[in-house]
Amino acid sequence: MRKTSPLVALFMGLFYSVSASVTDSLPLQNLGETEVHIGASITENLSNQVVSISEEAWVGKNFTAIDILSSYGGIQGHKQGGIGSFQSISIRGASSRGVKIFIDGVPLEDAGGGAVNLGSIDLNLVERIDVYKGYVPAFLGGNGIGGAIHFISKKRVNTGGQFSLSYGSHGLQEAAVSFTIPLISKTRFASSLAYRYSDNDYEFLNRNGTEYDTDDDFLVKRKNAWYLQFSGNHTFYHTHENGGFSTLSFRHEKEKGGNPGKESNQTEVAGFNRDLGQVFYSYEPIPYKNLQFTMSLSGQIEKSVSHSYYPLDKIGFPNTYYMEYGAIRYFVQPKISVELPADSSRSWAASLYLASSAERLEDRDNNEWISDYPWHLEQYAVEGASNIQWFLSRIISLELENAVKVFYNENSGGQWSLPVRNDSLISGSNQDFLGSGRLAAHFGNLKSPWRASLSLGRYFREPELMEQYGVYRNVLPNPDLKEETGWMGEISLSWKSASEKTKILSTYFETHQKNGIIWVTNNSFSKPFNISKAITRGVELSLESKPTSFFKTRLDATIQKALDDSSDPLYQGKKLPEEPTTTYHAEAAWLLPYHLEWSVQAGYRSTLYKDRANRQRIPAQSIYHTYLTWNPFKKTKFVLSVQNITDTEYQSIYSSYPLPGRTFSFTFIQQIGINKDENNQ
Repeated sequence: MRKTSPLVALFMGLFYSVSASVTDSLPLQNLGETEVHIGASITENLSNQVVSISEEAWVGKNFTAIDILSSYGGIQGHKQGGIGSFQSISIRGASSRGVKIFIDGVPLEDAGGGAVNLGSIDLNLVERIDVYKGYVPAFLGGNGIGGAIHFISKKRVNTGGQFSLSYGSHGLQEAAVSFTIPLISKTRFASSLAYRYSDNDYEFLNRNGTEYDTDDDFLVKRKNAWYLQFSGNHTFYHTHENGGFSTLSFRHEKEKGGNPGKESNQTEVAGFNRDLGQVFYSYEPIPYKNLQFTMSLSGQIEKSVSHSYYPLDKIGFPNTYYMEYGAIRYFVQPKISVELPADSSRSWAASLYLASSAERLEDRDNNEWISDYPWHLEQYAVEGASNIQWFLSRIISLELENAVKVFYNENSGGQWSLPVRNDSLISGSNQDFLGSGRLAAHFGNLKSPWRASLSLGRYFREPELMEQYGVYRNVLPNPDLKEETGWMGEISLSWKSASEKTKILSTYFETHQKNGIIWVTNNSFSKPFNISKAITRGVELSLESKPTSFFKTRLDATIQKALDDSSDPLYQGKKLPEEPTTTYHAEAAWLLPYHLEWSVQAGYRSTLYKDRANRQRIPAQSIYHTYLTWNPFKKTKFVLSVQNITDTEYQSIYSSYPLPGRTFSFTFIQQIGINKDENNQ
């Protein structure tokens, strides 16, 4: 007998009772504007479950995006090294490939077909991160098994600027500058530039290739792990004579570094280069009959190339060639969104999103041996999403969201390289029509200390081009892959004190996934299959409190059970890889005399496993950080950061990518000009 989830049963019961009891529309109240602050600069909007994190959370603290995101409930971070290394997240049990990543509304994809590397995003160019756990809002496409992470670039409103300098352990160097200046009438220009570098030559325990024999272990420094990045974002803002508003921006990134290899096989030559350019234009005319239109066009080019030399690096092909291999991605997306806000004449609000896109992947193999075998992959897609919210009474609203996507993939054919020979990739194409939807109910009014919401949604993830038509070395294609599907649900309850100095949020969530794509490796070959099925159930708890004018604190906890639900008896009922049962995060800050602020953070993660069979066990970890900030003048700030105070050992016998231990950094920040409207920054 098929069992019904308790979350589904509760949702259906509440929805039925609400629908049956409400017969007339009472005076309208928009429940989508309430903010519950969880943390120094976090907002939780129970109408659409978004957590907004401002730059105050990372400025001067030597944090990466993963460090910030994984400190919040339901989010797990995964690292493979120091600054600039590959980093990804999972949300409520959904894998990193199921989490959509955006910068200023433009989707990011990896040119090589993997998960987006969050380690390549420099937070010095970011003013806010919006996190959508368990769903993707309509204006970002309305579909995503794991939710979405939306990075908002710095967009200063008033004339002025800021620059910062940082120096830290392992040769860490960072510099950033941002400013806004007026140009001609009704036109402003904002620009941000950032630079960061690290040797990443931290010490780690080399087990000499014998994981279980500790007698031959020795300490050694990480080699060939250096990282360099230069990035920027430049934007023109113009107000037209007819009241419309235009934005034109250009974003660029250039990064390169060494590929240090695995623990006992450090490399000498191997490395990578990545270049990205993005152009974005949007136009917002004045509202027409209460309809707000936004039209935009974005284009993106990303090139990623890796290189290695087998005689020195001992990775890749066993030959004497200097190997360069990679891909270049071209992407263009026009889109339009329409919003109809609620007003006194109706008890509902709606929004519509329409977009089309074209994507092309080509080989970038700059050596005589590989470049004889070119290939290219293409995808054309049309997608749309809608959101409508009904305000049934002063304390109840319902929300319905839908998304559809039609896509056509084409593979040109060609050849790819194997260790002993080259093989042919048969040309072909495929197309599909996919859909998703979410229903939510919200309870409470703006003045009530209690608010609640519940939602249930079904989502999909179509296979990536590289998953269907793998053309990299030792990767076998699988054009018969099906889309991953799943549904996610949650019940949230929040409370705030009369003074709003203390706020609590609790959420029960479930994530069900099937047809999950997993890469299966046999000898030196890898091929993707739809073989994963998983269920994750858990609870998130968040507390923010500022009981006095000189003290504030934030506490986050996640308790979950993330289990494999596949039919294979070897994996059925086992814990999902890299998904701990419990995680805790606590931070506190004290305002001290002489313009000093001292803050501490503590994080705990329970035991987890690296493999589906749960044989590679990673022990529990506790990590502590501290920061001392001094504001000697109104516009000047110094920050001293100490991360991993106890020098906790990150490495386990199953980890091939050791992480740094205790690190230090010192940051100087200087404001330029006067910003009167700080709320708009």
